[in-house]
Amino acid sequence: MSLRIEKLTRHQTVAGFDCGEEPRIGSWSTTPTRSVNLTDELDQFILAKVASGKFENASEVVRAALRALDRDEREYEARLAAVRAAIDEGDASPDAAPGVFERIRAKHGLPLTR
Repeated sequence: MSLRIEKLTRHQTVAGFDCGEEPRIGSWSTTPTRSVNLTDELDQFILAKVASGKFENASEVVRAALRALDRDEREYEARLAAVRAAIDEGDASPDAAPGVFERIRAKHGLPLTR
């Protein structure tokens, strides 16, 4: 299934013609649009969310999913930065054996420096 979320500028009319003027009767603006190809499973997921009454339409489901993805990626990057900082702190510690992290990185095929 394809999901189409359309973007209409303030210059587009209902018929889709750009009049190049300020909006008038028959004109409107909305949010950006994208065409998205979905698997049957994702389509059914979206339909179920809308049928549950929690969402008004497919666009709301997609926007909620994208917000969740954005949040998850930001959280992942924050955790990764914390782990890297801890590694750097341990590497700089006087208790760390010389070259221990270089040996670990080499053993696991990781880059020696970031």
